[in-house]
Amino acid sequence: MSRLQRSEEEWSAHEHMRLEELQKAREVLFNKYQRRRLPWEDVVQIDAMIEEANAVETDGGQSGSLNAESSS
Repeated sequence: MSRLQRSEEEWSAHEHMRLEELQKAREVLFNKYQRRRLPWEDVVQIDAMIEEANAVETDGGQSGSLNAESSS
């Protein structure tokens, strides 16, 4: 996640980030927000990405257990 120029509105696409990496990035972005170097919308956007990663992680764990039960 990065911006090439300050005027860009969209994030640049990068490889899939793990939940731990997203949480570390959120901490960095929040610290930048506190120093008024970053708009709040960017913090909200990474919060949404973290929620999505949590949902995928939770979904992946549940579907794996269902597959194990159905194959038995």
